[in-house]
Amino acid sequence: MFLTLDALCCAILTPPSALGFGGSYLSESGFYAAGGVFDANGTATRTGLGTLFDKGELFTIGDIGWAPDFIGGAVAGKDFTPGHDDYHLTFWHADERRAFGRPEGWGYTFSAQKGFGNIVGFARYGVANGGATPLRKMASLGLGIENVFGYEQDTIAIGLSWGEPSDRALNDQFGVETYYKMQLTPSFALTGNIQAIINPARMPASDTALVLSVRGRFAF
Repeated sequence: MFLTLDALCCAILTPPSALGFGGSYLSESGFYAAGGVFDANGTATRTGLGTLFDKGELFTIGDIGWAPDFIGGAVAGKDFTPGHDDYHLTFWHADERRAFGRPEGWGYTFSAQKGFGNIVGFARYGVANGGATPLRKMASLGLGIENVFGYEQDTIAIGLSWGEPSDRALNDQFGVETYYKMQLTPSFALTGNIQAIINPARMPASDTALVLSVRGRFAF
């Protein structure tokens, strides 16, 4: 349910696509943990076999949380998907990337969402230290509505965000984002997204930025 405002702002230095290893655990009481170690230099155009083992510069992330409305819902062989209530804390660490001149970095993010019928409220707060992230602090909150126009799987949401740039010479960043997910078939969903950013940290020469996107997802 979380809106990310991820096109122009970030408080976690995740590689765009990376080779790595991960795992997760879910208890019957709703507590869960997940984590992984990945190639910090990963890209979507390379396998990562060379950079992962030759450079050894890693991105590590861990997540612990509680999803109380998922109690008794663990099914062997199925992906874990929290329900309307979900509270979790994420920690991350990125090694220094010498070839790109990026320093070591670490941070944490707390996320929470609470459901009230078909309405879900959500909030997130993150802090980053080093690692050349564009934002040092970021907070966001918003509201999502499910069962839109009587369609059970459709969702509409809106969120607001604030960010403190790592470069303190820049003004604080503010943003608003909204999306509408349409479940067109049982296996295909189409999502339209609009983001507006004031004082974007990734584009300091611009006062505002507007991002429009459309994303399709197949699930089998």
